[in-house]
Amino acid sequence: MKEPTATEELVFTKHATDVMAERRIDEKLVRETLTSPDLIQRQPDGTTHCIRMFADRGGRWLRVVIAASGAQRKVVTVFFDRRLRGRRAHHAGP
Repeated sequence: MKEPTATEELVFTKHATDVMAERRIDEKLVRETLTSPDLIQRQPDGTTHCIRMFADRGGRWLRVVIAASGAQRKVVTVFFDRRLRGRRAHHAGP
């Protein structure tokens, strides 16, 4: 799977919008994570996990799981990943 780009269409699944509302995660944070991730993990199931640390959120790591289909990126789920707490950020972008 190629790197996500800002020119691809971004679509949010119902699950993603529900958990964003429930967890009070703003769409702006999701977009920041996708455009400038600290980590990118490609999974065997074909999804890509873009992860970014937000210092202004207590050093919490936001994980955005996306699935690509043509020119469309689908946000599958979004959550602050407690497993990464205490880890330092290393920018993965260009």
